Amino acid sequence: MAYFDKYGVEFSDDKKTIVKCPKDFHGTYVIPNGVISVGNWAFRDCINLKSIEIPDSVSFFGTSAFLNCSGLTSVHINSLSRWCLADFGGFDSNPLFKAHHLYLDKKEIVDLVIPHGMIGIKPVVFAGGTGLKSVSFPDGFMYIDTSAFCDCKGLTKITLPNSVTHVGHGAFCGCSGIANIFLGDNITVIEDMSFCGCDSLVSVYIPESMETIGSYAFAGCSNLTSITIPDSISNIGYEPFRECNSLRSIKIYHGNSSPNYDLLDSLRWMLPNPWSAHIEEFSAPLIQCKHCGYASLPLDAKFCPECGGKV
Repeated sequence: MAYFDKYGVEFSDDKKTIVKCPKDFHGTYVIPNGVISVGNWAFRDCINLKSIEIPDSVSFFGTSAFLNCSGLTSVHINSLSRWCLADFGGFDSNPLFKAHHLYLDKKEIVDLVIPHGMIGIKPVVFAGGTGLKSVSFPDGFMYIDTSAFCDCKGLTKITLPNSVTHVGHGAFCGCSGIANIFLGDNITVIEDMSFCGCDSLVSVYIPESMETIGSYAFAGCSNLTSITIPDSISNIGYEPFRECNSLRSIKIYHGNSSPNYDLLDSLRWMLPNPWSAHIEEFSAPLIQCKHCGYASLPLDAKFCPECGGKV
């Protein structure tokens, strides 16, 4: 037999799953401690739901659980590590995608610090979190899953520790405020659409460890002017630089090996304006400025010509 609380919210027999919230609910809803899942479409069309408080017992959010919750303005949690590992059935399953502002112990998270000991975060966990301004990852962190930070438009800089090896599909897609990306020295895979729509991104440095750049990885980065890339990359997807209409410079380094002419040719034809791009080769690796992200410094550089910072 179903259970209903005093607001008319329906629960499963064991009170561990929220089944349905009345569409006329208004204000803040506090999910009771002990609930472990929010069912499919549970809060669908609750347009007057303003805020939701989620205990750390909740680990699963069903399909379209918060679809059309257009009035949501805040999500409150009490365990960041539990939130990072929650399972969401998609964007509309995550209330943050509608609310945009995430609170931990009643304080809004602006400068996000991923908890020590975590090695990854689940898909769409912070998607839509426009209130986030920065994110820091702990040493030992290894992967960012699908769309984890999609549409976090307030982020301005991403620095990944050297332990990160994998950036998932659409992980930072639509993060239009990101101007600098530091990928770390051991990353091997950037999946499809990982950084697409990062409008403020100007230059990208791809480290020697990189093996795969997915399709549309940097598509729509309209202000991207240069990219530095090793020719050791073995797999490049379809049109990774689609609609990067400002891209004019590609710097390729090949270490002690001979130039990879197949890569040179394929990269040129992946550009929006193939014959207006300037493609340079370097026999020694280039390094990235740790201050501004400028991606074309020789190994013996003392200062960055872009920002003047000491290398």
